[in-house]
Amino acid sequence: MALLRNNDTATESGLDLDTGNILWSREAGSFAEVGALDGDIATLFGPEVLRGIDVRTGNVVWDIPTTALDDEGIDLQSWPMVDRVGTDSIYTRALSISALRAT
Repeated sequence: MALLRNNDTATESGLDLDTGNILWSREAGSFAEVGALDGDIATLFGPEVLRGIDVRTGNVVWDIPTTALDDEGIDLQSWPMVDRVGTDSIYTRALSISALRAT
């Protein structure tokens, strides 16, 4: 199974690596990148939402709204990084930082 994303058309698809068949395809919106894979659930980091999708079906499993932070002046890393601070999570990539607060 592979998750294919096309930023030009804002679509994503699930590809069966054994057969080469496209299992599903859908509009993806403006997600920045895939941040993690846990079993069949891929975590997608976007500008306004953190989303979990089932890579086998393409179904959205969960959405967590996020708030953009002002990152001017912060030395951002050029690769994705996830870190925990207490019960909060911080995700950084080349041009953004996302923070998830436990509620």
